[in-house]
Amino acid sequence: MRILALILFIYIAFGIRFSFAQTCCSGGVPVSSNLGFKGSDEGVLQIALVSDFNILKTLKSGREILNDDSRKRTTQSYIIRPALTLSKRWSIEGFIPFVRQTRNIESSTGSTDFESSFGIGDPIFLGVFSIISKPINFRIGAGPKIPIGSFSHRNDRGILLLEDMQPGSGAWDAITMLMIDYNWPTRPSLNLFTNIIQSFKGTNERSRGGFQSYRFGNDIQLISGFADNLLINNMLISTGLSLRYRHANNDEVSGSELPATGGDFLFARANLGFNLSKKLGDINMNFELPIYADVTDTQLVPSYRFNLSWTFKFQLRQESINKKIILNEN
Repeated sequence: MRILALILFIYIAFGIRFSFAQTCCSGGVPVSSNLGFKGSDEGVLQIALVSDFNILKTLKSGREILNDDSRKRTTQSYIIRPALTLSKRWSIEGFIPFVRQTRNIESSTGSTDFESSFGIGDPIFLGVFSIISKPINFRIGAGPKIPIGSFSHRNDRGILLLEDMQPGSGAWDAITMLMIDYNWPTRPSLNLFTNIIQSFKGTNERSRGGFQSYRFGNDIQLISGFADNLLINNMLISTGLSLRYRHANNDEVSGSELPATGGDFLFARANLGFNLSKKLGDINMNFELPIYADVTDTQLVPSYRFNLSWTFKFQLRQESINKKIILNEN
């Protein structure tokens, strides 16, 4: 347990020391909640199809909620997540998002200013190394976010959309991930977990039509909670509760800090999943509500979020499984 505490302290302290904000309004693609598969057997390909809806309509100044319901932001992410287990220790994961964002502002005269964008976002690819030491297991991952998504979408009036409304960032990023699982000895189905995900962001030197640079900054998030499995009418049902904490500082435009970005955020999450069958896979639902937010200046913060995923497993390397069976029989 001392080693576990030391690893957590070093990882979190390092991340907070070098972290910057993701975007204003807490928009953008939800990386933190959609990385990290559970470990699987060698040669197994997992594919998850994910829909993630983030609704932002709460305006805050610092910790104070303002009486203003004229603004609303939505981020709808449709994500393909593949993962392939190469061996007992190594696996690779991918994250390919398609993003639709909308922003709606109603004026006092009754008119509405509406903007939207849709397109492929920046994919992520991770190499993951597993340290299996029951009852505590570690998974450490790292990899790049590749700037494929567009950052030049314009509105109906031909005005370039702000960076947090674009599907892509235009910059290479580095993503790191630490996942710690503890299986309760007297109840193996009960799992305590902590996931820490960091995004070390690069700088887009061609932002705003090539006239300015923009850096979304690094982002550190910690998700900690428990999950348990229940067998009801021959169906395996997974349940869980967790907290998600996010720390952020200011974004940067041409090296200068951008106002109204950054803060501290805490969310409560509930999970419910169903194991349909080997062929039909698993369905998981997550619902998230904000508990606390302390933002810089005035910002639009999340009001609620819903995540739905459908996961399939495919055995690609049956020969290795057969060899293990033969060796065990001999």
